[in-house]
Amino acid sequence: MQIIFSQRWHENTSATEQALLALHLRTQIQLLETVAGGTQSSCNLNEGYPNEPDWQQKFFGNQNCVGSDDWSNDLNCPKNSKANRIYIAVFAFLIVSIVQILK
Repeated sequence: MQIIFSQRWHENTSATEQALLALHLRTQIQLLETVAGGTQSSCNLNEGYPNEPDWQQKFFGNQNCVGSDDWSNDLNCPKNSKANRIYIAVFAFLIVSIVQILK
Protein backbone atom coordinates (compact mmCIF):
# COMPACT_ATOMS: atom_id res chain seq x y z
CA MET A 1 0.00 0.00 0.00
CA GLN A 2 1.27 3.47 -0.83
CA ILE A 3 -0.10 6.71 0.52
CA ILE A 4 1.02 10.20 -0.36
CA PHE A 5 0.47 12.84 2.28
CA SER A 6 1.65 16.39 1.84
CA GLN A 7 2.20 19.20 4.32
CA ARG A 8 3.71 22.43 3.10
CA TRP A 9 3.99 26.06 4.09
CA HIS A 10 4.93 29.34 2.51
CA GLU A 11 8.51 30.51 3.00
CA ASN A 12 7.27 33.47 5.07
CA THR A 13 5.52 31.23 7.59
CA SER A 14 6.70 31.97 11.13
CA ALA A 15 8.83 29.46 13.02
CA THR A 16 5.99 28.94 15.50
CA GLU A 17 3.53 28.10 12.73
CA GLN A 18 6.10 25.80 11.11
CA ALA A 19 6.53 23.98 14.41
CA LEU A 20 2.75 23.53 14.68
CA LEU A 21 2.58 22.23 11.11
CA ALA A 22 5.46 19.82 11.83
CA LEU A 23 3.62 18.57 14.92
CA HIS A 24 0.48 18.09 12.83
CA LEU A 25 2.51 16.15 10.25
CA ARG A 26 4.01 13.95 12.98
CA THR A 27 0.52 13.19 14.28
CA GLN A 28 -0.71 12.28 10.81
CA ILE A 29 2.32 10.04 10.25
CA GLN A 30 1.65 8.20 13.51
CA LEU A 31 -1.91 7.53 12.38
CA LEU A 32 -0.71 6.25 9.01
CA GLU A 33 1.94 4.05 10.67
CA THR A 34 -0.74 2.46 12.85
CA VAL A 35 -2.83 1.65 9.79
CA ALA A 36 0.19 0.41 7.81
CA GLY A 37 1.67 -1.93 10.40
CA GLY A 38 3.36 -0.02 13.21
CA THR A 39 7.14 -0.04 13.52
CA GLN A 40 7.59 -2.29 10.49
CA SER A 41 6.04 0.31 8.20
CA SER A 42 8.21 2.90 6.54
CA CYS A 43 7.90 6.53 5.70
CA ASN A 44 10.00 8.65 3.38
CA LEU A 45 10.00 12.36 4.10
CA ASN A 46 12.53 14.03 1.84
CA GLU A 47 15.13 11.39 2.78
CA GLY A 48 15.63 12.97 6.19
CA TYR A 49 12.86 14.15 8.45
CA PRO A 50 14.48 15.81 11.49
CA ASN A 51 11.43 15.23 13.68
CA GLU A 52 11.30 11.46 13.17
CA PRO A 53 11.66 10.01 16.69
CA ASP A 54 12.57 6.54 15.40
CA TRP A 55 14.82 7.58 12.50
CA GLN A 56 17.22 4.64 12.76
CA GLN A 57 14.41 2.10 12.43
CA LYS A 58 12.77 4.01 9.58
CA PHE A 59 15.99 4.56 7.62
CA PHE A 60 17.79 1.27 8.18
CA GLY A 61 15.37 -1.34 9.54
CA ASN A 62 15.98 -3.87 12.30
CA GLN A 63 19.29 -5.32 11.15
CA ASN A 64 21.26 -2.49 9.62
CA CYS A 65 23.11 0.63 10.68
CA VAL A 66 25.48 -0.95 13.17
CA GLY A 67 27.09 1.74 15.31
CA SER A 68 24.63 4.43 14.32
CA ASP A 69 24.33 5.59 17.93
CA ASP A 70 27.90 6.87 17.78
CA TRP A 71 26.97 10.00 15.78
CA SER A 72 27.10 13.57 17.00
CA ASN A 73 23.84 15.17 18.13
CA ASP A 74 23.48 17.07 14.84
CA LEU A 75 23.99 13.76 12.93
CA ASN A 76 26.70 15.28 10.74
CA CYS A 77 29.66 13.12 11.74
CA PRO A 78 30.70 10.22 13.92
CA LYS A 79 31.74 11.19 17.45
CA ASN A 80 34.87 9.07 17.07
CA SER A 81 35.93 10.22 13.64
CA LYS A 82 39.06 8.72 12.12
CA ALA A 83 39.76 11.98 10.29
CA ASN A 84 41.78 13.43 13.18
CA ARG A 85 43.92 10.30 13.36
CA ILE A 86 44.70 10.63 9.67
CA TYR A 87 45.69 14.29 10.06
CA ILE A 88 47.94 13.43 13.01
CA ALA A 89 49.54 10.57 11.07
CA VAL A 90 50.20 12.83 8.07
CA PHE A 91 51.57 15.55 10.33
CA ALA A 92 53.86 13.06 12.11
CA PHE A 93 55.05 11.72 8.75
CA LEU A 94 55.87 15.27 7.58
CA ILE A 95 57.77 16.06 10.79
CA VAL A 96 59.82 12.86 10.51
CA SER A 97 60.54 13.59 6.84
CA ILE A 98 61.65 17.14 7.61
CA VAL A 99 63.89 15.96 10.46
CA GLN A 100 65.53 13.39 8.18
CA ILE A 101 66.13 16.01 5.49
CA LEU A 102 67.70 18.41 8.00
CA LYS A 103 70.15 15.77 9.33
